[in-house]
Amino acid sequence: MKLSDTFYNALDFSICFTCFCIASIICFNQLSLIKEDGGLKMDHDIGSNFTISEGIAAKSQGAATVYSASIDHKGGVKGAFFISCGTFDTSLVCTLQHSSDDGDSDAFVDEADTTYGNTVSQTFTEAAGKQINVPNPRERYTRVKVVSGGTNVIAITNMKGPLDSVAPSS
Repeated sequence: MKLSDTFYNALDFSICFTCFCIASIICFNQLSLIKEDGGLKMDHDIGSNFTISEGIAAKSQGAATVYSASIDHKGGVKGAFFISCGTFDTSLVCTLQHSSDDGDSDAFVDEADTTYGNTVSQTFTEAAGKQINVPNPRERYTRVKVVSGGTNVIAITNMKGPLDSVAPSS
């Protein structure tokens, strides 16, 4: 098997896992939007309720520390980072970080307190997909710090929502 085949297999896995995770969360969220009389509490389409963006593009990362794009929790309290590791070489640790101003004057710091219910970190020991949930962000911005001990193929997808500012359906 060529290295390029391994990369594309990892990329396929990454895309499938991310789609599965997003679909699962959306289905779970849809159930919480149904009123007792069968009506809906608010518009529940994906475009109105969730913001999904690329945190780190799927590619091979050497031994280094890299950071995902941040999630701005204004207007949407909850967030999640879907992490896919398609090719595992050596250690890979992903840690949640937070900042009040996206790192401008308040530097990002590692989330260490589990009492907020946030997933603090994920450690990979093989190629897999994992998730960092942020149901209660400590500050306005969160991101993921990725510390790779070798060459690992990774991707991170950011998701914010459900949004709190969606207008009720008529």
